[in-house]
Amino acid sequence: MIRIPGSYNSKYSKDNLVKIFQKWDGYRPPISLLLGTFHAYIMDQKIKEMKLQKRLEKRYGSSGTSGTNKINWIEILLQIAIDDYRKNAIALILAPYLINIKKTSYQESFDYKRLVNQM
Repeated sequence: MIRIPGSYNSKYSKDNLVKIFQKWDGYRPPISLLLGTFHAYIMDQKIKEMKLQKRLEKRYGSSGTSGTNKINWIEILLQIAIDDYRKNAIALILAPYLINIKKTSYQESFDYKRLVNQM
């Protein structure tokens, strides 16, 4: 954590003035030292994403020619009017399903929520 020199370190007491112990020498290490680990991190994230996608496809399957996943019981839930706990169902089931699985925009999902609330 960096504190501004001349300010007070209020974490401990009011008498602690922030001092400079060592000034920066102006040396910047080459960025190539960081790029290898960053590239490894990005590749690891890509592999994890591919594994998750395969697991989702195995669990839910893909439907149609568009390649989008489809969960049948949620599709049925989208067609019927929900009387009890509809706000919870929208917030916890329908909105994440529309955004993450069906890949609709946030605005379209929000408009669908407004339409369902009017039922």
